[in-house]
Amino acid sequence: MKQLTVSGVEIAYLDEGKGPVVIIGHCSSASHKEWLPLIETLKSNWRVLAPDFIGYGQSEPWPAEEPFSTDADVNVLLALAKKTKGPLHLVGHSYGAALALEAARTLGPRVKSLTLVEPVSFHLLRQEGRPEWAGVETLGHAVLGAVAEGDDRAAARAFMTYWLGRWRWWLSPERFKSAIAATIPKVALEFAIAIDAPTTTSSPWAARPGANPFRDPAGWCGGRGQLVAAGLLDPDQVRAVLLAAALEAGNPERKAAATIESGLRGGAAKPRRARPVGGAA
Repeated sequence: MKQLTVSGVEIAYLDEGKGPVVIIGHCSSASHKEWLPLIETLKSNWRVLAPDFIGYGQSEPWPAEEPFSTDADVNVLLALAKKTKGPLHLVGHSYGAALALEAARTLGPRVKSLTLVEPVSFHLLRQEGRPEWAGVETLGHAVLGAVAEGDDRAAARAFMTYWLGRWRWWLSPERFKSAIAATIPKVALEFAIAIDAPTTTSSPWAARPGANPFRDPAGWCGGRGQLVAAGLLDPDQVRAVLLAAALEAGNPERKAAATIESGLRGGAAKPRRARPVGGAA
């Protein structure tokens, strides 16, 4: 794993293969390892850059005293883009897909394609007055409240039960549950952006909406009943593959690898809006 510094945080990233550049972003509570099957598929013909976002994998956590913004994770993708020249392709899943979407807005014509697996944006549910927002807000309060009380295991249970269902979480291996609990403080920071709660880890979060001057105007990403924000992109600059069908938990990228590679090679559809669907984080 290579290293670079972004927003004062040491970021680890994988740099594999040679050829046209592909930058890949993982989902919440994961790391670059989520993408290893796809990286193995692509690296013979592509140069793949796959970071661990802040607080995940081998990257450092966010400083406890500093307010968090998802701009910090977007900047990870932008910093990797600066290490390359010419056109590039962005790929992301869930949280990573929404970060890729934001990065594409900054990178503009450099982005040759944008492939989004379950791209989601909570803030759109609130802005559009969608009834699904109530469930998202309840989930955010549950995660933030449990973390504030020092019960990371309860926060992880609330978070993953939303995605997997109660029984699948209950039947999950202990190692998996411990891994999710270990990353849940960062997930809580991401939820804090969604519901406008305080965004530092040094003081207890109020489990209620509140003023947050550091709010990311694009909002946090991830959730059920989502609306896709691909319409914000100029279709002349970027081609989006919106894989909005619900993917089963457990390595969705392996199942999507062929579709993603097809999109990178030019078989992608033009940007479109997808109907709200469910999916894994």
